[in-house]
Amino acid sequence: MVNGPYGDTCDVLLQNASQEVLDSYPCLILSGNPALTNEETSRYISYVRQGGTLLLNTAFLPLFPAYRAAYSGISGDRIQDGEGTVIVYGPDYSLDTLDGILKEQLARLLPITVSGDAEHMVNIKDGSVIVTLINNDGYYYHRKTGEYLDTSATHSVTVTYHGSGSVRQIKELWTDTQLGSCLPNQSETTVLLKPGDVKVIEFCF
Repeated sequence: MVNGPYGDTCDVLLQNASQEVLDSYPCLILSGNPALTNEETSRYISYVRQGGTLLLNTAFLPLFPAYRAAYSGISGDRIQDGEGTVIVYGPDYSLDTLDGILKEQLARLLPITVSGDAEHMVNIKDGSVIVTLINNDGYYYHRKTGEYLDTSATHSVTVTYHGSGSVRQIKELWTDTQLGSCLPNQSETTVLLKPGDVKVIEFCF
């Protein structure tokens, strides 16, 4: 459990995941050093053609000859295939340009932006979006001396909703506290997270 800019937004799948499982995700990142079978490669191509977004490092292009042929040589290149997109980044096994691509995809796929140093999770349900914030910094536990809090690790975190819904209210669920000014369509709130703090914020529509 660590604070990070991407939140807990990814699952780890095996390379032989079924077509049904692949198609349930809006964006996939091929990672590791896979040796895909022809059948597995075909599933990833089908995923893209049906509207998915596949992020490919240049090291994986030999597995996809058509994408290798279409690649311009510029990291971040977009290749359209059917209804979907392949985004190629590189050089081989380098992650230097992946940060911007991931943030772009998160902004496209999630109606929430979290600014500040915190671990976060986003859950979307009918009528609301729930954002869980966790500050993992500054909390230490030693089996002999017990817990220790470094109060200098308190973080200010801003959560912004940029979806199409009309926000009726923002509240913190654990304390049942309304946040912000209570104005209609308020789309942003800022909270302080002390070391070890957890806050669960709900945007209600």
